[in-house]
Amino acid sequence: MAVSEAMRMLEAPLPILSFLFGVLSVLTPCVLPVIPVIGSYAARTGRFVPLALVSGFSISFVAMGILASAFGQILQPLGDLLRYGAGGIMILMGVYILIEEYLPPEVLSGLSLSRVLGGLSSKVGAEINGIGGGVLLGVTLGIVWIPCIGPILGSILAMVAVEAKLLYGSFLLILYSAGMAIPFLIIAYGSNLAVKRVKALSSHLPLISRLSGVILIAAGIYFGMMG
Repeated sequence: MAVSEAMRMLEAPLPILSFLFGVLSVLTPCVLPVIPVIGSYAARTGRFVPLALVSGFSISFVAMGILASAFGQILQPLGDLLRYGAGGIMILMGVYILIEEYLPPEVLSGLSLSRVLGGLSSKVGAEINGIGGGVLLGVTLGIVWIPCIGPILGSILAMVAVEAKLLYGSFLLILYSAGMAIPFLIIAYGSNLAVKRVKALSSHLPLISRLSGVILIAAGIYFGMMG
């Protein structure tokens, strides 16, 4: 029974979406620009500090997944209505990403906050040393980045809430964290060439953002139709 459950977890499209959502979260305007700063500092501080840092933000995301699963268990009697609602949330988040650049400044006040927090996170990184400090900074980043990665993170948490299984929810958030961690570690342990490529990629962020919106909408439609 345990083996069949594990196979179901791996074969479903949700693990793939979770990992993809993690990668897309890295490619957001207030996350990607600060990664070279934080990553290079972490690597200089200690050989294993970048690993400690990604472990820290993974802890934050998995904790959110556990809370979402617990919340989903409470709402599980709603059945298909909960699934349709989660699909609707994903579609709305995708639409928001697509129209974000056309919204008036007062609606986007949270974006300036996310930039401030992103700058703050890089300063915090300059004051924390060691593996324990790396974990602490990672946990902090997991919270600090919420205003920026909210649409994507909110979508995966909606999926987790519908599944309403603590183990499976944790598994999906681990994959989401891996999607963020792998690019981060490549940059942290990479050469100056990797940093230059990040800077070059930054010029394509608007296109990547629109692609993220389309993926969220498609995932929301698919998720809402799942039986």
